[in-house]
Amino acid sequence: MLQPPHGGPGQDPPGGDPGPRGGPPAQPGPAWSPSSTAPGTPSQGGWPTAGQADPGRETPSAHPLGGERQIEPTPRANRGCAIALLGTAAVTVLLLLVGGVTAAVWLDADGGEYSVAPDCSVAEGEVLSRLVPAHETVLAERIDTEGQEWWEGHQCVWETAATAVEPPAKVALYTMRNENRPGAGGEEQAATDLADDSRGHEAVAVEELGDEALAWYDNGNRFGCVGVRTSNLYVSSCYYASTDYSGTRTVPQDEALKGAEELARDVVARIETGS
Repeated sequence: MLQPPHGGPGQDPPGGDPGPRGGPPAQPGPAWSPSSTAPGTPSQGGWPTAGQADPGRETPSAHPLGGERQIEPTPRANRGCAIALLGTAAVTVLLLLVGGVTAAVWLDADGGEYSVAPDCSVAEGEVLSRLVPAHETVLAERIDTEGQEWWEGHQCVWETAATAVEPPAKVALYTMRNENRPGAGGEEQAATDLADDSRGHEAVAVEELGDEALAWYDNGNRFGCVGVRTSNLYVSSCYYASTDYSGTRTVPQDEALKGAEELARDVVARIETGS
């Protein structure tokens, strides 16, 4: 967390229009309508800017926070199954010689503890209802990986309904699961997703959350975000809330970060316990 990371372009974020694809967000506007439907991204305008992802990555479709997740293409054999099998056998023998049995096992591993990325229902509960009163689901769908089977994910956005009496608030969540692939392990890629999401911000470590977690605040767009890696799974939550009905005044930075962390902890706890 979590077109990433680690995607089509995001739409209007609270406070202003995002920049062009791959560019910085525009200056915040005077107000945000709670009916705006698209989040930004960790690497695009709108939602928290996460910096530049790895160069030379392919571009699948919509990223949970909008924008694009750029990922390295999976190497593909082009000489037929027989050649591919021979190559795999040769590599396995070599790994057994220099790396021992564990290296050979790596080739067949699923890349980590998790075999599926949780969908948006993992966030539905008391914490979400408290952070975003009278919320409605704006986005809840699988991420299009364009046929790359070594990773999958879901992207989710909830916001206060336009008819609600409460000031507008919005939460974006994405989950991404990675498997081992030539050149990178599932847990390694999940760690890269976290690094890509937080890049460009003053990220601080969050203790006792997953295997590693970072929190950061986007000053330009006034979002608090928390990214968490647990084994080969990456989860990112971002939270925005206004103190007035026009959306021109937002909650303090520490409150936005607290909300993002509360949701991240709730989601990760559900994932880890299977509840």
